[in-house]
Amino acid sequence: MSQTDNPLTEPTTRGGVYFAEMKEWKIEATIFDTTISKHLSKAMLGPNKDFLDIILATNIENNQKLSLVTNLKNSMQNAEKIILYLTLKDATMESQ
Repeated sequence: MSQTDNPLTEPTTRGGVYFAEMKEWKIEATIFDTTISKHLSKAMLGPNKDFLDIILATNIENNQKLSLVTNLKNSMQNAEKIILYLTLKDATMESQ
């Protein structure tokens, strides 16, 4: 996960479709279950007018659940894995 600068002078709506901040948190996630590839086109902007949220969730210490709400910007695939390039939209922490 890393923070990057967008080439913007102020937050803006890009193409009337999604909102872009001046700084974004980006996530590169590697998935070894290639069967999900058939679902990726439904989540990515391009064939769709809206991004679908992809939620990455994990349990951490003290019975806490961390959820990262992301949008898929791009993906790369080979026979063994899929690399997802995601932008962080929101994060939540909740007790279980």
